Amino acid sequence: MTKVVFLLASEAEPQEWHHEINEMQRTSGETWGRQNASLFDYTVGRFIVAAYRDTGQYTLAAESPTEVLPSYLISIQNGTHMDAMALRETLNDSGAENASSLLPSTTQLLSILLPLSKQVRLKNVILALPLEYEPSSHSS
Repeated sequence: MTKVVFLLASEAEPQEWHHEINEMQRTSGETWGRQNASLFDYTVGRFIVAAYRDTGQYTLAAESPTEVLPSYLISIQNGTHMDAMALRETLNDSGAENASSLLPSTTQLLSILLPLSKQVRLKNVILALPLEYEPSSHSS
């Protein structure tokens, strides 16, 4: 969350986001693919949902049930973490999480967040964030 807030507050360009994400991936090592990439995407999704709330688009709607990205954001909005995780896996074709480039899910989420972030006040977005996902509390 700190990294996302910093990048949004500094109005970072897409290449700065890519650099920071690649650095997080490098320092995460194996945990990037197992957990950190998913948590990063979920955090970006939380900011998108909050930004929609700030712009008056309080609820998200998928045009059809097969639209994965809107369904992923709706799952975040509704706090249905397991559904969000399954949808994110679908976005990434289940598993290229160790690739050196950005994951499809991350790329799609940033394509929404970056333009949207120019329409909102960061303070308002932070205050409207949906609940955080804590995977340790959902382990079996």
